[in-house]
Amino acid sequence: MKKFIILSTSILIFLSYTGFSQDLSKFVNPFIGTSNAGNTHPGAVLPWGTASVVPHNTYKGPTPYIHGEKYLLGFGNLQLSGVGCPETGSILLRPTHGDLFTDVEKGKSTYIHEQATPGYYSTFLETHHILAQMTATQRSGRSKYTYPKGKNHLIIDLGTTQSHIKGGLVEMISDNEIRGYKNEGNFCDSRLSRKTFFYIKIIGPASKTGLFNGTQLITDKTISGEKVGAYLSYNFAKETSIEVLVGISFVSIENAKQNLEAEQPKDKSFKEIKNLARKAWNTELSKVKVKDDADTNKTKFYTALYHTLIHPMVYNDVNHDYLTMQTEDQKERFVKKTDYTRYSVFSLWDTYRTVHPLFTLLYPKQQRDMTQSMIDMYKEGKWLPKWELFGQESWVMVGDPASIVIADTYLKGIKDIDIKSAYEGMLKSGSYLKSQNYLRPGLKEYLKYGYIPIDKRGGADSTLFSFNNGYVWGPVSTSQEYYLSDFNISRIAKALGFKDDEKTYLERSNNFTTLFDDSLKFFRPKNSNGTWLTPFNPLDRTFDIRWEKSGGHGYVEGTAWIYRFFVPHNPQKLIALFGGNKSFKDSLDLLFSKKYFDITNEPDISYPYLYNYIEGEENNTSATVHHIIDYSYSTKPGGIPGNDDAGTLSGWLVFAMSGIYPDCPGIPVYQISVPKFKKMIFNLSQDYWSSDKLTIERIGDGLKIKEIWLDEQRLSSFSVEHKDLVKAKKLTIITF
Repeated sequence: MKKFIILSTSILIFLSYTGFSQDLSKFVNPFIGTSNAGNTHPGAVLPWGTASVVPHNTYKGPTPYIHGEKYLLGFGNLQLSGVGCPETGSILLRPTHGDLFTDVEKGKSTYIHEQATPGYYSTFLETHHILAQMTATQRSGRSKYTYPKGKNHLIIDLGTTQSHIKGGLVEMISDNEIRGYKNEGNFCDSRLSRKTFFYIKIIGPASKTGLFNGTQLITDKTISGEKVGAYLSYNFAKETSIEVLVGISFVSIENAKQNLEAEQPKDKSFKEIKNLARKAWNTELSKVKVKDDADTNKTKFYTALYHTLIHPMVYNDVNHDYLTMQTEDQKERFVKKTDYTRYSVFSLWDTYRTVHPLFTLLYPKQQRDMTQSMIDMYKEGKWLPKWELFGQESWVMVGDPASIVIADTYLKGIKDIDIKSAYEGMLKSGSYLKSQNYLRPGLKEYLKYGYIPIDKRGGADSTLFSFNNGYVWGPVSTSQEYYLSDFNISRIAKALGFKDDEKTYLERSNNFTTLFDDSLKFFRPKNSNGTWLTPFNPLDRTFDIRWEKSGGHGYVEGTAWIYRFFVPHNPQKLIALFGGNKSFKDSLDLLFSKKYFDITNEPDISYPYLYNYIEGEENNTSATVHHIIDYSYSTKPGGIPGNDDAGTLSGWLVFAMSGIYPDCPGIPVYQISVPKFKKMIFNLSQDYWSSDKLTIERIGDGLKIKEIWLDEQRLSSFSVEHKDLVKAKKLTIITF
């Protein structure tokens, strides 16, 4: 008995000391980001999951769910998280009670008692007295609806969706099996369409089944159109549950069925699938374990980590089939097999800044496969991806971001990729002038002038703009993105031994000086004759192209202030352009004190770390970062300060709370600030990194850094190289 007491006490002391919970999913609140235009959802999804079973309380705009909306419409089975254009919201399931109404407005319901944890969502539909629960596997969804006594229905709706393209084809195979496809596409006006195939199995016999077109009931077994769907009716003598299993594929109905049967075999119950989903999330969340007294900080951190792990999503089926890449230059698509995990949904203008550097550090196997996915997209579609969605290129946003992601991944040590083909793709995007360069519009002018002139960017009439017609959105911002891409290409050229390419692209990357106005200390729109565009208002952000607040004249989704410091690859030269440390520091101070800084969007999110480049002012980084953590992020539904952009703003929070930040892709270095937590353990992959565990420990409660130690070595700067970090055991930050 005495031995048992001693052992138990030792275990309690150990658990108290570590402060690490095994069930990290309890610190995830999926409702964070569901208001304030965060565009996330609280639905059931797995890490990098294809299928996602999501509540819909709106079908207008980029998100299907906005916290606080009064009525719930149904539950979709394929959904994007944190994007800026409407898409997916596919295969809507609408359980109803009473008379049958196929019209979505007549079937909507008020709802209460919402619950959401990783891999699970539930709510009670007040109007219909139905308890709705849902969970998911990698490529399939599972919903459980508990109906009251009486007449009840399950409506499968292909017409109500986030996508601009509605409808599809539905076939009633039996009274509990339905298959078909959902038509989708036109993401951000991309003009490309596709099919999402599905196979549905319902556990629970229906008394009547049928199809519909709009409000008209159809007796046929198959129907196609924009407002079509299927219904199953039930007449229960008592409260009864049915379960709906939905398999998803981008290849075929047969593959959708195979995905479902492989991931949800007959012997797996709803509870077992739910528990497996929770286990999958805990596996990935446990890559980082934190010690902190405040659950609020843990909730912020693990929810942010959770949101970074939703996209990109797995694209290949269980049999390894996938549909090849489609672009303007490669219309035809083929079914191929992959020997690795193929991914899709690459919002690269956003995610190159935080999400992919985070995956490189903590999830290198997944990052390797994502990088190889991008390279194979080039080999299939003739261009590296820009904003790829389900095997189609939308060309959304600006710059050449795939070159940045691939270079950063390779230079940090993930080298088991086809770098030869990747480099070929980089050089094509950086030099192709034979016809339209879809990836780099304005390249001809960029090479001629060293920048893209605002009077020569593909057309003078802003109504001409689209993402694929060669018209350059925000010539200043686009040029700045090209400079960073060229820098990364030069780094890969150096690594591969191509000295001439290294020199050429490095020189191009430093042409940012051509757009810098020495008198005003801003990057400004410039005409082809070398004159500045006037008038110039550094706070202007209206109507550079065709929609409100798309960016001031010359800029993308921002102002001249937001792009004033965007030279991540050469901050030393930027400081010199400002006239030295004092002038640069004063300008940074003004950015933050006047609230010109905008954490809600990507271009300036690395700016708090620029203080680390000013000797004697480094502690301003920690003060600024912690202010953003405390005041811009919260555990409320509006707790993400803007559109999460496929996890990018969440990725910023993960790094910021960890005390390390990758401020420039292509330079494998992390800037250091005071961590939010007393202690963190990163569980690293020894398939790629030397160390299996990296501890980040904060000693002291101040926001100023006194000393930084990497194992037994005291660092002389406020930064640490990636190669040193991933072979170390401990990073210690002593504060005062």
